[in-house]
Amino acid sequence: MHYTIQRGTQDILTIRPEGTLTKRLMGENIVQFTFDAVGYTELRLGDTVTVFGETHYLNRLPQIEKLNSREYRYTCVFETVAYDLGKIAYLMMGDDNSLKETDFALMGNADAFLDLLLKNANRVQSGWTKGMVDSTIFKNLTFSKENCLQVLSKIAMEFNTEFWVVDKTIHLSKRGPISGLTFEYGKGKGLYRLDRKNKDGANVLTRLYAYGSTNNLKDDYRNFSTRLLLPLATGPYLEKNVSEYGVIEHAEIWEDIFPRRESTVTAVGDMFTFYDSAMDFNLNDYLLPGESAKVTFNSGQLAGYTFEIIGYNNAAKAFSFKKNEEEKSLEIPNEYLKPYPGDEYVLVDIFMPETYVTAAENELQTRAQEYLDQNSVPRVLYSVECDPLHFQREGVYISLGSFVQVKDEAMGVDLPMRVIALTRDVANGYRYTLELSEAFTIPQILRQYAQADKLNKYISQQERPVQTAPPFVPRWYPLLLGPGSETAGATEETQRAEYMKDSHGLVHLRGVIYCNNTNPGHMFTLPIGHRPGRNVWFNPVVLGGYASMMVWASGVASFFSPSPKPISVHLNGLYFQAEDKYTAPVSEPPTDTPEHYVRLKSVQVSGFFLDCSGIPTYEYSIAAVIESNKSGTYTLSNQASGRTATVTFAAGDTVKSIGLAGNREFFGGDPYSVTIHLSGADAGQDSLPVQVTNTYRENAATACETGGPGDPQDQ
Repeated sequence: MHYTIQRGTQDILTIRPEGTLTKRLMGENIVQFTFDAVGYTELRLGDTVTVFGETHYLNRLPQIEKLNSREYRYTCVFETVAYDLGKIAYLMMGDDNSLKETDFALMGNADAFLDLLLKNANRVQSGWTKGMVDSTIFKNLTFSKENCLQVLSKIAMEFNTEFWVVDKTIHLSKRGPISGLTFEYGKGKGLYRLDRKNKDGANVLTRLYAYGSTNNLKDDYRNFSTRLLLPLATGPYLEKNVSEYGVIEHAEIWEDIFPRRESTVTAVGDMFTFYDSAMDFNLNDYLLPGESAKVTFNSGQLAGYTFEIIGYNNAAKAFSFKKNEEEKSLEIPNEYLKPYPGDEYVLVDIFMPETYVTAAENELQTRAQEYLDQNSVPRVLYSVECDPLHFQREGVYISLGSFVQVKDEAMGVDLPMRVIALTRDVANGYRYTLELSEAFTIPQILRQYAQADKLNKYISQQERPVQTAPPFVPRWYPLLLGPGSETAGATEETQRAEYMKDSHGLVHLRGVIYCNNTNPGHMFTLPIGHRPGRNVWFNPVVLGGYASMMVWASGVASFFSPSPKPISVHLNGLYFQAEDKYTAPVSEPPTDTPEHYVRLKSVQVSGFFLDCSGIPTYEYSIAAVIESNKSGTYTLSNQASGRTATVTFAAGDTVKSIGLAGNREFFGGDPYSVTIHLSGADAGQDSLPVQVTNTYRENAATACETGGPGDPQDQ
């Protein structure tokens, strides 16, 4: 077969090589070529060749032997794009929200860890995307000076799944299609050779001592055992094949098995309160001495966070919890990152009713029996050399990870086996050598790496803080609608006014909003983390008239329409890039802080030209950050426009943000200022004047002359 080596789209050299394509599950994927060429041709790093439909890259300079004055022999190794992940560091967000921390711990599920990996990969190379990802539990993992390829292997091992890369799409899911093929030794049956060998590091065990986690157990559980045990009727261990191989003991611990109640939030109160109508026991009766009950959220905006429970109302099935003390970068929960109905959670640091303990013991026995079944017989590998004529005649193609049926009466083999590695001749694509196994396990070197990582984590867990970040959850959330806006009649899922941020940081809108408020109208407000970096202008589909829509950098969305109300604004298909973090400037706290105070930390103003009829006017929005150490209600007022908005501080609140949209002012008007007032006995105020620059006014006036809106401007 002939192959063409390319540099970009340019053909460099056409060759007829000898060599092989070698692929292994979660391992190598390389092409080895040896070929002779007349005359010298320089091959460079990054040159490519396509073999059996897959592009491979030259990442190492070839070996070149000069045979005579005209001929040269090349030996090359080409690798898939997955190897580029080994060149990219796995970094976490630093204090400036850039990827720069190499030594960190993170709570998340497989999807969350892959999201961070993709951010790092696209930081160096564009085009990396996410494929299929298994749904997994949340784990706290530690990383130190690792590259993305190492981390991909680590994630697969920790979550008992597999990774595979197609072009630049990364999958975290086990693949094992049933090929329907049956191979036997002998002429015309598919196999030239069938060899059996023991699998490295796969020792037989016949007696298994199984233990679960230390979580959610009473102090006097089972003679004061600190870990979950097998059911009492089962005994301290499980046995299998003792008569054949004798007693070979082994102990195994499953930290993810413990008495637990995994349930769902059914309703919410304030940001510190949620309800679970299905709660089937009184939490107050199951508290551990000297220990505070805690709740860990496994999905939703608080996924990965753990909170201390400070109260439980059994009659109302209501849980109250305090803010997360470990999160230093922001207040958690807050107005936007808080519980929502449908969020999944689990209770920890309590002891559970006996029914849950029994269920956990049975789960431990099931998991232990599966482990014993796999390891109580010798683990072997089969090396198979296939008949290329049979494969060509039958049109057989073998894919990595698929299952084939292998029969050999003399060896007593008649089993479905998985293709865990294959070698394919580049000169004859029907010539395969396969490595088959009854079950695929993580390579031993990866297991040793993970064990060392867990030891390092245990040693250093007191030395570095855990950074928890809410992982991306592909879920739509209801929009917080403004006065006069509603979704009445929108019963279908496609009509509900909702938002969602995808793994690439794009915020998507969908649904229908019925607007019957003043023009311009406040449609909805987006939470921090889901706001654009600058004002974004849309021309959505509108029934009942015409309207334009602006999503401000402050998160407020407004519509502008010459049509009589009501109108219905359709949001489907609208999206924008979210700003990574809230970037309003923050001033330092006053050095002479009084006992009770309220102050304006920062103000952002953004706006655009609105109306050219009569006297030109412009519209602007205010986003303010307020700080206070006292409970109370604060009013943000714009003296020029008369617009006001209020925000309430509860006990423990220190910083709040507030938006004020719909401000209008004539060109040439006086500069405006905003003032906050503290209601109550400790009345006080703070003001910060904000000028509207001449440049902005000139832009707006120019837009008026040309008959269109000016570009959004941030002041």
